[in-house]
Amino acid sequence: HRLAEELPAELLRTEALYGSLGTVSPEGKVDIGSLSSLQLVLLHELDRFNGLLTTIGRTLSNLQLAIEGSLLMSADLEMMLSSMLRGEVPQAWARAAYPSLKPLASWYTDLRARVGFIRRWLAGTSPPERFMLPYFFLPQGFLTGVLQMHARKHKTPIDFLSFSFTLLDEPTVDALSSSVAAERTATAGPPDFTPMPPPENGVLVEGLYLVGARYNRTVRTLSPPRPKQMVDPLPAVHFEPIDATSRVHDEASYECPLYKTSARAGVLSTTGASTNFVIALTLPTEVPPTRWVRMGVAALCATDD
Repeated sequence: HRLAEELPAELLRTEALYGSLGTVSPEGKVDIGSLSSLQLVLLHELDRFNGLLTTIGRTLSNLQLAIEGSLLMSADLEMMLSSMLRGEVPQAWARAAYPSLKPLASWYTDLRARVGFIRRWLAGTSPPERFMLPYFFLPQGFLTGVLQMHARKHKTPIDFLSFSFTLLDEPTVDALSSSVAAERTATAGPPDFTPMPPPENGVLVEGLYLVGARYNRTVRTLSPPRPKQMVDPLPAVHFEPIDATSRVHDEASYECPLYKTSARAGVLSTTGASTNFVIALTLPTEVPPTRWVRMGVAALCATDD
């Protein structure tokens, strides 16, 4: 019952009052041909999340009726109830959702955060200044949309584009919170941190994690993880489209694979890549990249807890 009460409302196209989907009719119709690449990404994400929310709402309602005795308790509903009692995500939800290894409680919290991000983008006056890449159903689709926007803006064939990656020199959330607390107690001046504004080319991406290593923000390079450290939050990353033909391999960088989940495995897509693989990030290193390859260092869109 509590899950049904906390379930976010469906995302309505009519919430796009400030042009995030162009001109929307009172019936929710959108002129697809007039939308930019990122607006199309938003529209597709909206439809996918609505499909998931509909599935969750319907199955929760049916389960409630079955528990009350108003509806026959089918095998599927019984399996759903058993999964929820074990703290697992029901299979019916997982089939309609994005890849995730989280237990039910944190999965549901994560779902609400994802829907909240899409709703703020939908109802806002402009795209987000920073994009939470893990919150997308299809992160690859979002990144393709960014490349398409750049290709149209600069009249460059999209096949000639790839991304360069710059990790921003920003403090961790804990360090920033400590600075604010110190300011309030008058033991230090105001924090001198100003977030980077949206770049002219590309996007700022947040929400990524590193496993098997950590990003040393002092020397701005990869370092071994601290004792008992399982994951390390990466700072915001500037994904900037560049001419792929002019890109050269740098021995002082590690091509770090980015996966949606820690399973690091998925189904082979039509492109020949795993559906769990998103992109390879270029991270700075002072040791040979082969060391990080042997340590199995990878980036993740989401942790397992």
